[in-house]
Amino acid sequence: MKWVLLVLGACGAITLFVVLAKRWNSIGPGPSPMQRAMEEDLAANHSDTAARRAFEEGQATNDLDAAIAKFTEAIRLQPDMADAYLERGIAYSDRGQLVRAIADFSETVRLEPQFAEAYRGRALAYRSSGQSEKARMDLQRFDELSDPGVVRRLFQKHIPEIAEGLVEIKAIARSGGTRTKIAVHAANPRVDAVRACVGPDTMRIKMIVDELGGERIDLVRWNESLQVMIPNALQPAQVEEVFLYALLGRAIVMVKEDGLPLAIGRWGQNVRLASRLVGWDIELMTHEELSEGIRKAESWFKDIPGVSDVMVEALIEEGFFSYQDLAFLKPPQLADLVGVSKEQAAAMILFADRAAARIEPQTNRARKADLNGDGIER
Repeated sequence: MKWVLLVLGACGAITLFVVLAKRWNSIGPGPSPMQRAMEEDLAANHSDTAARRAFEEGQATNDLDAAIAKFTEAIRLQPDMADAYLERGIAYSDRGQLVRAIADFSETVRLEPQFAEAYRGRALAYRSSGQSEKARMDLQRFDELSDPGVVRRLFQKHIPEIAEGLVEIKAIARSGGTRTKIAVHAANPRVDAVRACVGPDTMRIKMIVDELGGERIDLVRWNESLQVMIPNALQPAQVEEVFLYALLGRAIVMVKEDGLPLAIGRWGQNVRLASRLVGWDIELMTHEELSEGIRKAESWFKDIPGVSDVMVEALIEEGFFSYQDLAFLKPPQLADLVGVSKEQAAAMILFADRAAARIEPQTNRARKADLNGDGIER
């Protein structure tokens, strides 16, 4: 009997312990501070990954509504994602929703004050909404951020070969806070200018990028020949062929259809910076687009009174593909080009100017690089 009582007592004690343990787990102190920190970190990393995925999906679509939805999702998951505000602001601007665009650009400026593109976008939106003074102030800030002198001084500071004159900075084109292209050259063929700027284990260029707040730096190998320099400036895009038209200061660059997005770059940045770097107006085309442009030019120019087939051919060979191109010329220039009197040339230019206003939309050269770099008329 005694043993039975002992066994029953032990079983009771075990049962009570199990019950108390379960209750403690349900109402106890919960995870430790370290466990909570780990869980929060995992959740944050998941949100960051999901936000980045949504942002990239928004960039990949040509549908503005879908892009805006994806950028909004990215911002919801990661409220401090300045890139998403900037992209959504650009999308709202394209839809003409200026109040929303200004709000997103302002948020970008708050989060990343060095983003020159945000000031440029907000200036465009302010100007479109009639707020000229605010537009002027944002343009001034854009110009300050885009100052290439800042980049030049950093390269002189961190690259001994530049400070000593072994490597020369030939040109700089900058969109402050986002991207810079810098062309470098060494007179001594034994000195690799690009490698000198990169440094051992990319340490030199990393220091410059860090001081610029993460701004992307494209190192471009300088070449006196534009046939070589323009493809270098457009890297990482692959160029098939370059046609130069000195009278217009235009370079028509042939790329494959699937290579156009890379050649143009985000916000048109790659082609715009390349244009500013080489000092020529770069226009990207596929072979199909060039053929279509020539066909249209032949049709348009034949409608100009007094223009012969030989004149049309001469104009196209010099890179004139639209009435706007023709209206760019002065009468003596056109007279010398096609062999007519200055009076006839003036009449031809007047016809082209009126025809351009009638049949050529202002956006007929959407891929055209803006040499001013800010897309705003001065």
